[in-house]
Amino acid sequence: MIITCPYCGMNNWSMIQFLSKRGSENFIVACRCNNCGKIFYLYKTKFATLTYKLEDVGF
Repeated sequence: MIITCPYCGMNNWSMIQFLSKRGSENFIVACRCNNCGKIFYLYKTKFATLTYKLEDVGF
């Protein structure tokens, strides 16, 4: 499985900061796309890997 930026669809990104870890297989990471420069969240579970745009996350 290839993890891609939710903004531009490219797979060239880097991890900025590890935000949360719950158990051995669940975590949330802030990432920056090296192509478009936008920040997104990567949410990884045992069964799925999801990416969220920053504006999709309601605070």
